[in-house]
Amino acid sequence: MRRKPKVNNDMTNQDYIEKLRQIRTPILYDAMEKFNVRPRTEGLMDTSIRPLLPSLGVMTGYATTAKVVGALPPADGERIISPREVWQYVQRSPSPNVMVVQDLDQPAARSCA
Repeated sequence: MRRKPKVNNDMTNQDYIEKLRQIRTPILYDAMEKFNVRPRTEGLMDTSIRPLLPSLGVMTGYATTAKVVGALPPADGERIISPREVWQYVQRSPSPNVMVVQDLDQPAARSCA
């Protein structure tokens, strides 16, 4: 019979984030993979993904996500948003957060700043 994990109700979200900071990414990924949320081959990164400021150390927090297309006009149901709206979205998001942007242009147009 499996034991239920012990939950510490006294911990805040910031406490959990700090605990996550202490765990290596591959260990987290291996644990999450067990939930079969998506195929094991989906979401893999290539060597173009790398830290741009490695001297800042480990970043742990909430992902504030977006998708951008710079080469095509907006599709039905999509709209163009201003940089100000993007930053307001980031400011409204839980913190600490990091902006994660997927460039949908092919080849990537590097349209994120």
